[in-house]
Amino acid sequence: MKMNWKGKQVLVTGAGGFIASHLVERLVTEGAHVRAFVRYNSRNDVGALRLIPPEMFLQLEIIQGDLRDVEAVRSATREVDTIFHLGALIAIPYSYIHRAK
Repeated sequence: MKMNWKGKQVLVTGAGGFIASHLVERLVTEGAHVRAFVRYNSRNDVGALRLIPPEMFLQLEIIQGDLRDVEAVRSATREVDTIFHLGALIAIPYSYIHRAK
């Protein structure tokens, strides 16, 4: 069964990653209003989202933040219909050393 994303407000966490950026592109193509949550960094880098076509990029609502920040997540999830949670630490050893508390 194919989902109808037209007009839906969708949040994608980890949107700057390889898989999530492709999901973002597909959702925009399907007519969704996409809020792309990317991890904040001092370079203002949006990761792989910079590779999607400019006309699609301009349709995105980019939210920079950290998934460990409750208020940032609460704000990003307001008034969304669907959340695709793809945000994660990419370095496995880092996640062992710096466990979430």
